[in-house]
Amino acid sequence: MNNKELCLKTIALFVHDELTSTQFTDIFFESTELFAHGNVKNILGENLYYDIIDTNFNVKEQCITIKTKMADFLKEKYSSLYDIISDSYVEKIVEKNNNDILTKILAKRYIKPQVAVINFSGVASSKEFILKIRDTLDFPLSCTNWDSINDMIYDVMFPKKIILKNCGDVSRTFSGDFENLEDLLKKKRGIENNTFEVEYC
Repeated sequence: MNNKELCLKTIALFVHDELTSTQFTDIFFESTELFAHGNVKNILGENLYYDIIDTNFNVKEQCITIKTKMADFLKEKYSSLYDIISDSYVEKIVEKNNNDILTKILAKRYIKPQVAVINFSGVASSKEFILKIRDTLDFPLSCTNWDSINDMIYDVMFPKKIILKNCGDVSRTFSGDFENLEDLLKKKRGIENNTFEVEYC
């Protein structure tokens, strides 16, 4: 995949919610392969390029605005790419197993882990409780409270089985957080008719 193709696919996948804001910025701002050797301003045009640079992707309204601009750009100049994006298209990218940053990020989302163990041993605060969930289930580092965890629920792939270990004491000490966790698991099942198993021990 050359730089232009990688750049355009990254934007198209982000516009279609196949990449999270964090994943998009990881590629756009950190991938020297993608942007150090390609003239991105020529690919996107200076206006869109600088709009992306100036966007704070942690602000929901700014994220929506830049997504709209990207979508308009693709519809006007690369409509076939805009129209082709789907789950099956993404799965084909992953299956090709190209050794590029885009494929690696997509593979994390589409290759479902088998088991995740959330070990609550030693948890002494509500913050630690949330970070255990974040780190074990591979939520972005920006997820440090329940609002941000819930905002990302559509973007994080859950494993086939989640083991909640040493949860007896914390379920009583941090009952509100534990209820939030159970609500999260219930909500995730509802989103995708997900049948992942939860084991308490």
